[in-house]
Amino acid sequence: MSTKLQSLEVFDLSINRNIGNSLDIIAQGLKRTSSLKVLKLHSCGLTTKSVRILDGAFASLDVLKTLDLSCNKELGGGFEDVPAPLALLKNLEVLDLHQCSLTADDVASLTQIIPLLSNLQELDLSSNRELGSSSGTLLSRLTFLLALKLLLIKSCALESETFTAFTEVSVYPPALEILNLSWNKCVAGNLELLLHTLKLSRSLQALRLSSCTLVTEDLVLL
Repeated sequence: MSTKLQSLEVFDLSINRNIGNSLDIIAQGLKRTSSLKVLKLHSCGLTTKSVRILDGAFASLDVLKTLDLSCNKELGGGFEDVPAPLALLKNLEVLDLHQCSLTADDVASLTQIIPLLSNLQELDLSSNRELGSSSGTLLSRLTFLLALKLLLIKSCALESETFTAFTEVSVYPPALEILNLSWNKCVAGNLELLLHTLKLSRSLQALRLSSCTLVTEDLVLL
């Protein structure tokens, strides 16, 4: 990456599907962009190894606010070894990992990392089917994210046990404004559990439950 780009604040390489093959060069360049606030690598053909390559650059991105790695379907497994520098992104406000084929081990690692991102305002984990059975602890620890305003976990194949654990969290992130649980069939018949906890929320403005196969009892509650 050219030294002329050292003052770059926004770097968007999305939908360049061969980027993954040149990521080493890009990661080296990122170490010199200390002013970078937005990094978008949406649908760039990133793989399991890509997270580890980027890991080396994260420590240099002190002011990064937005990280978008979404729609990289071969990224799964990349977070299995807890990438400590990711937790150093203290100013991160937006983390988008939707449709990344995250594994159960990825979720376990992210459970340790995400609660440390104290300024996080938007988190998108949608369309990661493995979250369905392995995300209970992660979802419960989101209460540590006091600034979180938007949480998207649609189409994650949440299982009843995971959903129940999520609804049992005594206090949701106090700033939460938008919660999207669409396309999770386990919501059907269990909406009472969710609504009971959401009554504690003073900030919630949008609750999205599209295609959740809601039953009559759920609709009565609404």
